[in-house]
Amino acid sequence: MKSLEKNICKHFFLYATLLFVCACGKKIEPLPVTNDAQISFYNASDALLGQVFGNTANSNNFVFIDKPDTNYKRPENLSYSIYPCFTTITPQSFPHATDSWLTFMRISSGSHKFYLMDSAKHLLDTAVANIKSDVPVSIFYTDSLGYFSHYVAADAFTRQDKKIGLRIINLSPFDQPVFLTFNQRAIDSLPDEIRYLQHTGFVPVNMATDSLLNIKAYQQGDSLDILAATQLRVYPGHAYTILLSGYTSNNPGSYTDPLTGRLVFLQTTYAIKVFQNF
Repeated sequence: MKSLEKNICKHFFLYATLLFVCACGKKIEPLPVTNDAQISFYNASDALLGQVFGNTANSNNFVFIDKPDTNYKRPENLSYSIYPCFTTITPQSFPHATDSWLTFMRISSGSHKFYLMDSAKHLLDTAVANIKSDVPVSIFYTDSLGYFSHYVAADAFTRQDKKIGLRIINLSPFDQPVFLTFNQRAIDSLPDEIRYLQHTGFVPVNMATDSLLNIKAYQQGDSLDILAATQLRVYPGHAYTILLSGYTSNNPGSYTDPLTGRLVFLQTTYAIKVFQNF
């Protein structure tokens, strides 16, 4: 009996040794990394805001990822949604922005398609973004008289001593170019004017100490009539986004929605919004 137990132990030891040797000789592939990148969504569209607040009983403008999942059923609690969505709770940003900081959800790096839907799951816009793990991406949505557009912001920022980064995104469907002043002066490194759907990357601007910037927007050629104004506290070594959105008082008053045929009345909603990015 002892001899049998001894033989079993001997064979088990040899088998375990063989497995260990084989494992050491095999190339072990690392596990794939998933959700290694970041993305956020921002709604600067008057038409989309109208949908969100106009359907308060069933407000859910989803952004489907990689395929338009029209069979997806809205969960009773939208915090459990597997897709980004604009709601009466998060009407402008997803995930919800806090204290002028855009927040981000996790996503795998690589190329993705994003399908913005209305509450009846009609397609409003399709965006494509190649997302890198080291550069957070934001997709900004807008519209002009019901025709939707987007801007994919994937701008890298390099910190520099005594400098800040300023990025301007113009998503206002105002048909005239505008210019910005900062504490009643133009900044030479920023463009003289910017039109609808134009944008800059993070432009380095000299800023030796923390400062309060009084930002004003004007129509090009008119330095008296202020379209909108805001303030931004900036700190050297950080980066900020200046977003222009909404209609000025110089709008057509109304338009026929191209999707529903409904008459939509416009209001003056022009605004400057600011975010800290880095």
